[in-house]
Order: sequence, then C-alpha cells, then structure tokens
Amino acid sequence: MDNLLKVLKAAKIKGVPTLIFDDEADNASLNTNESKQAKKGKDAIDDSKIFETIGKIRQEVANHIYIQITATPQSLSLQKLSQPCKPQFCAALPEPGDSYMGGELFFAEKSNYSCIVDAGEINELKKQKGAINPGNKWIIPEGLRLALCCFFLGSIYKML
Repeated sequence: MDNLLKVLKAAKIKGVPTLIFDDEADNASLNTNESKQAKKGKDAIDDSKIFETIGKIRQEVANHIYIQITATPQSLSLQKLSQPCKPQFCAALPEPGDSYMGGELFFAEKSNYSCIVDAGEINELKKQKGAINPGNKWIIPEGLRLALCCFFLGSIYKML
C-alpha cells in the first residue's frame, strides 16, 4: 500500500475521480489500535498502519468513492460516528453466493478444510530466521506442510 501511495503521489491525480474497493473492510483497514487509544489516549498510540495508509491514499485521491466489501458488515456498522471509514450506508446480500467459503466451513470443529498448527513450530521457524531452505536443508514443520497442502487443495477445489 505504501508503494501504491508513492505511485499516486507521483502521478499527481488528486482531482481524478476514483473508485477505491476495500475487499477486506472488516479487518486490517479498520483502526485496530482504537481500543488501545481509548485506554492510553490517542496521542500516546498511533493509528494502525493500514488504517493510516488508507487515509493517506484517500487524501491523495480526494475525488473518490470508498467502497467497503466484507462478509461481516457488523464491524463496519459498529464504528464510532466520527470514524472516517464509517459507512454512510450499508447494503447486504440476504444469502452468500454459491461459491462463498466462509468461517463455518473452515472453523467448524473437526473441519476437513483447516488444520491446527502446533505453536511449538513457530520456534522452529524463528530459528531459521526467515529462511525456508537454510543451508540447502529443507526444514518445513509438519503443521506448516499440512496447512499449505490444505490451502493448495482448497484452491484447486475452488478453481474446479
């Protein structure tokens, strides 16, 4: 998003009518630091990075419409009235589309579409300092391998 902001500034398109689509509007684009700011003060805690960057992008293309898309619109509607990303109106579909794969599918107990990765594997990955193949020695923890297999199979199933 920082690179997008640089391109927009270089292009000098402040007055160009623009549509901005936020496809995960219920997640990172909200100010995820708001509860911390409520406790410690807005001056003590900065706005979250993505929220701040979206604000800068919206300022850079001042003539825009900001469309938020999410499967969980309640997070948008529950924002303070003073929030710059609070929707002016909300339209919801009564039922998800045929190809929607949501939380019920992935996070149901004993789901065949997700696997739990053991927290101990995080330490294994940290030891590698970001390298998947340190010193030509493939070290991919079992949980990560299963999670990747699950992702790839799910993607193939979705494509078919």
